[in-house]
Amino acid sequence: MLITYYLNSINFKLNIRFIVFAILLISFLTLLSQYRDRIRRFDFSNFTSENDLGVNAYMNQFRSFLADASVVKYKREGGYEYDMGVTMFGYYPIIILPKALFPNGRKPYPPPSVEINAMAYKTVEGYYSGEAVSGIGDTFIAFGYFGWIVFLIWGRLARNIAVGFVTSRNIIPLSIFLIAFFQYFTRGYLPSTLVMVTFFLIPFILKKILDFVYAK
Repeated sequence: MLITYYLNSINFKLNIRFIVFAILLISFLTLLSQYRDRIRRFDFSNFTSENDLGVNAYMNQFRSFLADASVVKYKREGGYEYDMGVTMFGYYPIIILPKALFPNGRKPYPPPSVEINAMAYKTVEGYYSGEAVSGIGDTFIAFGYFGWIVFLIWGRLARNIAVGFVTSRNIIPLSIFLIAFFQYFTRGYLPSTLVMVTFFLIPFILKKILDFVYAK
């Protein structure tokens, strides 16, 4: 939606309906995430927890940095060593390559950062919760406090890519990279993001190739 407004030079201040719609949409998606387990099980009974209703249910979806705080605290307690980018950069080819190429047909899972993230909660429930660190937490697991500088570089890169695509009005690659950076910034785990970008770009690249071939 923001891309559409930018490209068409529409003034946000003059369109209150858009702002209201965006707030309602974000709120709906937020609560959808809160109740996803109940929706999957079709169980809407016994809303007894204070986190199930009202403001708590809404604000519960904005606590992602608690996961980042957990891995920082876990490191201070001597829980792990920085993986020095092994997960961030080494597991992309591991995911892409077929498992037949690995010894005994088994890939080296789980990745170090994923295991560290799970262990940081120090409870069985936390280990299996699937709650992920953000990109900030992911770079911290890799490089410590220096990783936050790496995260700022990712942010600068995202800005430059977005501005370049907006200027050239290449909506498809712009959408792909915005989705990718959003996933990484909010969910961490760079290899998964790179795999997603790879598969999103394949049909786009193939179309470019076909256009070039048939243009001759």
